[in-house]
Amino acid sequence: MSEPIKVGDLVMIVRSGTQCRCASIGASNGTVFSVADINYTALLCLACRFEWGPVWCALDKSDGLRAELFRLKLIPPLGELEGADSWEELNTPVLL
Repeated sequence: MSEPIKVGDLVMIVRSGTQCRCASIGASNGTVFSVADINYTALLCLACRFEWGPVWCALDKSDGLRAELFRLKLIPPLGELEGADSWEELNTPVLL
């Protein structure tokens, strides 16, 4: 099981879908943001004004983006990525 998303994490929206099936304005797949807050709230579709919830959401305070946690994927810190320590190998000069 993966780590739970928490404040300060970098995440990407990987699942589409609002319950009303409208396009999520400003919250499309591939959007990356840093989680500033996590709350349990009702959501309102900006397109059709359908309200659902409450659901757990992550908030990006820089632009007001809010996305349900089930739509997000955690982007691990660079030090945890596979091959992160190979940078030193690539940085060494090659003598011919």
